[in-house]
Amino acid sequence: MLNLIGETPDTAEVLAIPGAHLHFYGKSPRPGRKLGHVTLWTSSFEQLSKVFVLYRRFFTNPRFCLDEPFALAPHNEQSRSA
Repeated sequence: MLNLIGETPDTAEVLAIPGAHLHFYGKSPRPGRKLGHVTLWTSSFEQLSKVFVLYRRFFTNPRFCLDEPFALAPHNEQSRSA
């Protein structure tokens, strides 16, 4: 899930991302206000990582997303079952 803070992206741009679902809360934009979120559904962490890499510019846009670029952390699927 990616929170949309202060501004919202172009709906078509979000929906062009494979597995993306857009949720708006019906609030008026203002700095620092959570206006909605994007949920990304994939079948594996590897697919999610590919989405982030393909759409890096979208997910690091400081107008409505993350404050600083993300870094993909190593992931171990087995750690979830422990």
